[in-house]
Amino acid sequence: MKAFARALVAVALFGIAPAALAGAPRRAVSVTEAYPEVVVLYSEVNYGGGSGPGAGRCTGTWIHPRLLLTAAHCVANFYRSKINGVVYPSTDMSGNVVPDRVARPSEVFVQGRMQAFGPEKIRPVRVHVSPDAIPVESGTLALRQVEQDIAILEFASDRATQTRRVTATPPQQGDSVVFVGFGRHGEGVHKHPGRNRLSMVDLDLLVSNGSAAVCRDPESHVRDWALCGGDSGGPLIDQDSGEVLGVASTSTELVNPTTGRPTGRKLSFHIDLTSPSAREFIRNVRAQVGLN
Repeated sequence: MKAFARALVAVALFGIAPAALAGAPRRAVSVTEAYPEVVVLYSEVNYGGGSGPGAGRCTGTWIHPRLLLTAAHCVANFYRSKINGVVYPSTDMSGNVVPDRVARPSEVFVQGRMQAFGPEKIRPVRVHVSPDAIPVESGTLALRQVEQDIAILEFASDRATQTRRVTATPPQQGDSVVFVGFGRHGEGVHKHPGRNRLSMVDLDLLVSNGSAAVCRDPESHVRDWALCGGDSGGPLIDQDSGEVLGVASTSTELVNPTTGRPTGRKLSFHIDLTSPSAREFIRNVRAQVGLN
């Protein structure tokens, strides 16, 4: 996907300004009870081929009492790749195509009420992965990126008391946004909110430029936020409307092309939920569940 690589180089080299709000007051973030529709998701199947309990921890957003939105790479192994616009499936020793491996419902859960032996494990009845979710070529920044990196977990009955609406309004460069996720920001696993602005809206991606230090020191960078491990699948929320604009997919630290040294900046990538592919996927899942 050469256009994607060129866009990354443009962001890295040609001055998309850091998104911190100059002079804005800082505020503590630590653990938040806000955004109750955003929950931690555990999966035994993920992009890197991990398996077994604890193989992956991501973030999900309830967009309906029975539907949890997350990233495809949190619940699938991929045996296809896309290079220069061509999809190449993997094959076994006999030349048979190896299909992508999507997590079974028994391999994924969110936590419910506390019980005698720990939190209740609530498992879906189906795991829907976008048919357009395919890893693409790394490009010059060696970024692991999955095109249309979105999935929806379907539950048998209503599980969420609060949900968040997916936007129908295409986002614009410069929009103020809120990240929410269970990433490794400092120590422990906490739900953190952070703010930024969209630096680029293109190629079905929403890109923001934040501080690479946020993963170590979230308290000092609440308005210069970036994605960290565990944030995948979390929502990108429009600060004004409160609607979900995108799904957290990946991030990469920027390096000075001359010195090879880190710049202290980090690009975060969310999948644009207003793209035609994302809209069709969400619409189709809702129809399968009988919600349209």
